[in-house]
Amino acid sequence: MSRRIFNIVRPREYTAGTGEVKTAWDRHGVLIVDDKKLSIHLDSIPTGDWNGWFNVFRTHRRPAGAGQRPGLPTTAPGTAAHATPGL
Repeated sequence: MSRRIFNIVRPREYTAGTGEVKTAWDRHGVLIVDDKKLSIHLDSIPTGDWNGWFNVFRTHRRPAGAGQRPGLPTTAPGTAAHATPGL
């Protein structure tokens, strides 16, 4: 039995303080593939400028106790996980 977990995300472009255009990945849910069963859990639906498509990426789990809750993507300041809600 193989269970794989994927993040459901969408890209959002923003302008960094240097004027450089960057991409943040807003996470909106998870996709779980368990043998022949697919399960989707959406936490939110994008609003505003969105074309209706999500991207799906395999999660990169870190060992337990590595300073992060297991299953959450690694993020850096300025990415979607640190974005101000409503932007």
